[in-house]
Amino acid sequence: MTSNRRLSTADGLYTYADGSVFCGEMTFGADQTAQNPVVIVEVLSDSTRTYDRTEKLERYKTIPSLRHVVLVEQDAPDVEVWSRSDAGWSRTVHVAGTDPTIRLPGIGVELDAGELYEGAERFPTA
Repeated sequence: MTSNRRLSTADGLYTYADGSVFCGEMTFGADQTAQNPVVIVEVLSDSTRTYDRTEKLERYKTIPSLRHVVLVEQDAPDVEVWSRSDAGWSRTVHVAGTDPTIRLPGIGVELDAGELYEGAERFPTA
């Protein structure tokens, strides 16, 4: 997994993901922008949440190699996974709490939600 890698979307724009996973060798455009992530991870914060869940998510969905987008809340144990299938994109997982397993079948991986939040002693309350 790599962080802050410049990624190219199919609409010709560039973006930076908080984390990305590549299977096999990364391919690059002429400008050294990675073109073939299979998983993208975004950590949501108050300042990025709306953009990450709307416009940025839609741009990510245009990347042909992409199988999953994982949205991780920064301030609460809450994970959302968008997955691509033959029928298109859909929200396949939404977990709140730190016990569930997060499955990414497009790359044959399972994640323990608790491990994503390891070291977080507590979360702010509203």
